[in-house]
Amino acid sequence: MPAPEWYANGLRFECSQCRTWPFWTENLASPAAWKLAKAKTPCPGMDGGPIIPIESIRIQRDLDCRDNADKPF
Repeated sequence: MPAPEWYANGLRFECSQCRTWPFWTENLASPAAWKLAKAKTPCPGMDGGPIIPIESIRIQRDLDCRDNADKPF
């Protein structure tokens, strides 16, 4: 299922939940939490591609929060 998206002034937006899944705090808590999230809410990108260091994920998350702080979603 594609992520929910909205268009405004010709620009495409996804809600922050969809932009940041599966890198939510509860999913990163442990390998078991990651496996449970993958089983309950499959994401085609989970466990595919290169391994991203947790610090890089946190930096990207913080940038996303900063850059989208004025968005209504």
